[in-house]
Amino acid sequence: MPGVPSEAAVTTSRRPAPSPEAAARAASLKACRTHLGLTQTKMGAALGYRGTNLRQMMHDLETGRKTITETVMRLAEMYRMHGIPERFS
Repeated sequence: MPGVPSEAAVTTSRRPAPSPEAAARAASLKACRTHLGLTQTKMGAALGYRGTNLRQMMHDLETGRKTITETVMRLAEMYRMHGIPERFS
């Protein structure tokens, strides 16, 4: 059929899967957030992220689309162990 690409010509724009280390960090960050009972938006704000779409930022971090820095991971673990100070929540 003219104008319709064949299946072979269709490509997907999937991102490569995160490395095992990045996937483990992402899962750990999500576990910290769910342990604290926070939404993605509230956790993003508590971690110091700013902007209009904190939920998307946290989604990207929790799925390995964005890199989680060592500092953010340590802060999330500290929050999990000791809770989030009131002024940050």
